[in-house]
Amino acid sequence: ETKEEKEEETKLQEDLDQWYMRQHPDLLDQSIPIHQESKGTSSPTSSPIKPPRNYSPLSQVVVSSPSSSSSSTSSLSYTNKNTTTVKNEESNHYQTSSTQKQINSISVLHMKRIFVSIPSYEYQKTFCYLDDMIDSFRDLCHSGAKVFIQLYITSPLSVEQINLFNAKNKCFHPDGAFEMHAKIKPLNLKFHFVDAHRKDFYENLDSYDLFIYTEDDHYIRPTHVAAYFHHTQKLYELTGEAFPNYSIGFLRYERDLENAQKLTFDQYLYKYAGLHSFGNPALLGLYVGNTRMPYQGMFMATQDQLRNWKTKCEFDNVQNHGESKEIIHREYVASLALFSNDGVKKESCNVTQLFPIESFQDFLLHHMADKYITNANFERENSMSPQDLQRYVSKVAYNSPVDSSFLLSSSVVDGTKDEIYYDGVEMEIEPEDVEEMSRQDDGETQVQQVLQRMAEYQKYKDRLGLLDGL
Repeated sequence: ETKEEKEEETKLQEDLDQWYMRQHPDLLDQSIPIHQESKGTSSPTSSPIKPPRNYSPLSQVVVSSPSSSSSSTSSLSYTNKNTTTVKNEESNHYQTSSTQKQINSISVLHMKRIFVSIPSYEYQKTFCYLDDMIDSFRDLCHSGAKVFIQLYITSPLSVEQINLFNAKNKCFHPDGAFEMHAKIKPLNLKFHFVDAHRKDFYENLDSYDLFIYTEDDHYIRPTHVAAYFHHTQKLYELTGEAFPNYSIGFLRYERDLENAQKLTFDQYLYKYAGLHSFGNPALLGLYVGNTRMPYQGMFMATQDQLRNWKTKCEFDNVQNHGESKEIIHREYVASLALFSNDGVKKESCNVTQLFPIESFQDFLLHHMADKYITNANFERENSMSPQDLQRYVSKVAYNSPVDSSFLLSSSVVDGTKDEIYYDGVEMEIEPEDVEEMSRQDDGETQVQQVLQRMAEYQKYKDRLGLLDGL
């Protein structure tokens, strides 16, 4: 680092300190400076004292807007993360904040009435999964949702199990509610044990806003539900009269704990997990779909969707498709009866399964059994990790002819200055930690690897959160 660069860095830090003190005049009487370099051994740390992370402006790369000259150079600026959402009519840009996003996410669930159906044929063998599912669904009520769980089982719960669920039957949100009910069904129903939910859904159609059918080993989180509400509304606004022909789907993964990986498994016969883009101009670059193998072991549906599908394909009546080498009735009911499917040729409602690219990760679903991906005979060639999936769907959007600026989800657009700021995950390493690394065994190699990764991160920031090579 040259003398000039060091002086410039010091000046930038001083400007930051002054800005921060102007925002917090109550700190002016305090003797501790915002930026203080350690001297000798009197200071317990060599790190500067920094403003609180949740308020301090960040030094970030600023680039010109797309309408500016391509010869414009980058410069450093500061921005405050805790801004409000403001639309600038002239530039048609938005200024957003992480705080505002959290508020919007919570409001999606507030006062929503949710009916959850869980058939568990042999719940004694999967009780640990079922218990986790109940915990996660209860989290919905803490956001103000009113949740009713209908459990279908083939033998009564023990008093100890009921007592365990009762101990979790509390909701801390004043508007939230949580209720659970169990129905015992005969064992000889076998795979038709899963049919009962459809009748209950349609009998309670006017009493709930969302209906969730799921097998007993899926970890469905409040984020999944909030994202489904949000993107189903967007899909309705986009497709209009064609809305009954589309629905937001979920893509399952399992964990390989030995290799610390999450991997897809249902679409093992297909590249890119069966995902593909669309030629439809309304969907192009905004969604990817899966008509090759859309199995997901569950589905969600709003009131309107259930009504539409009743008209479209008599979805209220579960058709008997028996069992074959290709498919069993349970899988048919779980999602294959709903979605258009080239992988297993069975009659369906011909609804196209969609995934919004801008929020793709919100629709990845953990199959808690983790029994396929850990099977030594399982074909892993086409399995994909969340990182690989994100790169693929980003590439679909980036290479489409439509506006794909939503890929810069880790950036903030300032409409008043026509500038874009990186606003994603921050990562840093202190010089003294680099020096300490160099003293370790094979320290030089470790330092080179760390600095190489940090250089890649800086390049990612310079691209405003866009991956290289798309």
